[in-house]
Amino acid sequence: MENTKAHASVDGWKDPRNSKYYLVLVQYSARLATDKINKFVWSMNSLGTKFYNMRLCKPEVNDQLTGFRHNAVSPVGMAEPDVPIIMSHKIAELQPPFFFMVGRRRGERGALMGKGFPL
Repeated sequence: MENTKAHASVDGWKDPRNSKYYLVLVQYSARLATDKINKFVWSMNSLGTKFYNMRLCKPEVNDQLTGFRHNAVSPVGMAEPDVPIIMSHKIAELQPPFFFMVGRRRGERGALMGKGFPL
């Protein structure tokens, strides 16, 4: 996701508390709530709310940052692995407390990369 109203002092994703870009992890069946993401990111900073407007990145920005195409984004094998990650609270509440992510970079063939994560 991209903060389209980021303050001029924000430089890419160097500061995870005030980044221009975030990778947001949600379950495949979940609904993305941008208002909650705005509030969460704003709560970590002292800037006014006018500097926060989280929106989906343009496809070419998504491809560049992640190395994945739209709707196939995973933090496993990202092109820019330092982009901050926000994980949905619903993932943290899973029972059993475990989730699995897979990904394959654009243009690659063969097996998917994957990793299981205990919570």
